[in-house]
Amino acid sequence: MKLKQRIGAAIVVVFTALALVGLFNKMDFSIEAFEFEIQLELPDHGVTEISIPPLGSISVATHNTPVRLHLTLKNISLDLLGNILENISDQQELVDMFQTKGSYILRFYILRLLLLAFLGGIAGALLLRFTDPLAYLCSGLVGLLTVGMLLVGTYSTYQIEEFRTPQFNGALEAAPWMIGLAEEALSRVRDLSDQMQVMSGNLNNMFERMEAVEPLGIVSGKVKILHVSDIHNNPIALDLIKQIVDNYGVDYIIDTGDLSDYGTSLEGMLTGELAALPVPYIFVPGNHDSPA
Repeated sequence: MKLKQRIGAAIVVVFTALALVGLFNKMDFSIEAFEFEIQLELPDHGVTEISIPPLGSISVATHNTPVRLHLTLKNISLDLLGNILENISDQQELVDMFQTKGSYILRFYILRLLLLAFLGGIAGALLLRFTDPLAYLCSGLVGLLTVGMLLVGTYSTYQIEEFRTPQFNGALEAAPWMIGLAEEALSRVRDLSDQMQVMSGNLNNMFERMEAVEPLGIVSGKVKILHVSDIHNNPIALDLIKQIVDNYGVDYIIDTGDLSDYGTSLEGMLTGELAALPVPYIFVPGNHDSPA
């Protein structure tokens, strides 16, 4: 075979290998409660894109090869996520869990890509109608080597620190503002919680002084009931309830509903400490306390 024919054959083999990888590399996988889809797009800009339907996507220019890495979050199992958060001891344990399983899945995906590249090279040899069995093996190795070089180039130039300055698309464009707002809100929640404790103490002092006033008549069998409602996952509600129970000697608590927003098991974890209250807690579910 002449040199030009060999070059032409190599181009066909490389093209079919890349085409097969591009068409069939999409893969679904799960990491605990999260279901993802990963896809490698050729040729494209050196971008890592994370899609979170229907909110939008996050794009980061992370590497120099003409490969787009596209990761899509397809589903979150709230029940499973709730169980995981109940059983882990700290945040680092969750991070280690994701890293371990993520590394295994990534290695499997790379092997899948290399296998597709090898088969794509053989497909190129079939198109060229080679008769020598060795030519098919060489064509498969050319396809594997081509995709392998792309993967090595992507890995060697990948800059994970670029995720510090991502580009948000869709509704996620408001993410930087929302993160700042959340940080400010958490700070204000702590201040508000302290103020609520002071207010609860002041109210207790006021009622003690009112009780010191001579009563108009004698009332027997007093039962103190605290009525709460529409907590909606408020992070300071439990602290305030504890303060009132302690300060006023409450006998019962009656909650007339809307403890959460959507009635999910994950939200239920936020109110798990209600069981530690020293008095009976009577709960009447509202329309927000069961998933619709």
